[in-house]
Amino acid sequence: LQTLKKNTLFASLNEMQLEEVSSSMFKITLQAGETIIKQDDPGDDMYIIHEGQLEVLYSSEPVAVIGPGRAFGELALMYNCPRTATVRALTPASLWGLDRSNFRRILM
Repeated sequence: LQTLKKNTLFASLNEMQLEEVSSSMFKITLQAGETIIKQDDPGDDMYIIHEGQLEVLYSSEPVAVIGPGRAFGELALMYNCPRTATVRALTPASLWGLDRSNFRRILM
């Protein structure tokens, strides 16, 4: 819950809503070099980084490195659009995922 509370996407939620988000999430483990989302692919899940460092690439060019507490993938869920960037693990990483139906039910 602490990771959710620190994220601006979930900052306005009350404790009950945060618990609902938390209980709807699933855990993913990545190895260094593994890609979690690919630019232009359809998106059905968003993610919050629990541990590790991930690299964001736009048109195959690195544009950012993100770490614990950062969320990504939410734009595809909010706007029903393809992924706007590729994200891959720079280090071993663990993420919490939230699928489209739960995201929309709780946050929209």
